Amino acid sequence: MYQKLEKLLDAQRVEALTRELVSVKSVNGTSGEVAIAAKVESILRSFPFFQQHPEWVWTQELVNDRLGRKNVFAFIKKDEAAKTIIYHSHMDTVGIEDFGALKEAALDSDKLTEYFKKYSEDPDIQKDACSGDWLFGRGALDMKSGDAVNLTNLLYYSEHPQEMAGNLLFMGNCVEENDHSGAIAALDELEKLKKQYHLSYEVAINTDFISPKYEGDQQKYIYYGAAGKALTCFYIKGIETHVAIHMPELILH
Repeated sequence: MYQKLEKLLDAQRVEALTRELVSVKSVNGTSGEVAIAAKVESILRSFPFFQQHPEWVWTQELVNDRLGRKNVFAFIKKDEAAKTIIYHSHMDTVGIEDFGALKEAALDSDKLTEYFKKYSEDPDIQKDACSGDWLFGRGALDMKSGDAVNLTNLLYYSEHPQEMAGNLLFMGNCVEENDHSGAIAALDELEKLKKQYHLSYEVAINTDFISPKYEGDQQKYIYYGAAGKALTCFYIKGIETHVAIHMPELILH
């Protein structure tokens, strides 16, 4: 993959990687999650830095997972530095059934773009497709473009280590679209690395999709740090009952 990226600008690298990742069907709860982990690992191992340091790319398989899904890690160590930034993103997507008749093109950005260029039923989407500024495809937004940004940043700093003041840790997680068991499992790996290399995690940057806060908002946002997530469930139990309307006896004369 690196040969395709070598002469591209960073923005072009992000687009090329997004297209590559979108082309892999990685629907949550399917073997596609295994395939996307293998793809991300392969991309990382193609980078010259990791060709020289293959031990800094590894996977973590989820315990007792019926599909054998994995988290993917990559680490760029800066001498004896302790301060570490985590780039984290998930690799799975929701399903493609909602594409309907376009389901077969759900992973093909070019086909979708050509389709929406002629989609007069929604002028806004048609305008976006014709502009060349938008990339279509399942996961392009949530969040394979985010994966691509993290991979591109990692590649950039591996080529410009003099600009690094600390360490960079890439973490690609599986199983985000339901139980987050990928990120939960990764906590053990993060703790192990922290103790092994005496790391200080300064910030964790999540490159999931962003959206404007109000109409016309041109600001771009970065999510950082860590936040808890509560998946709330409600169980409602009722009792059998009968509802009726009492009517006075009708007497016919």
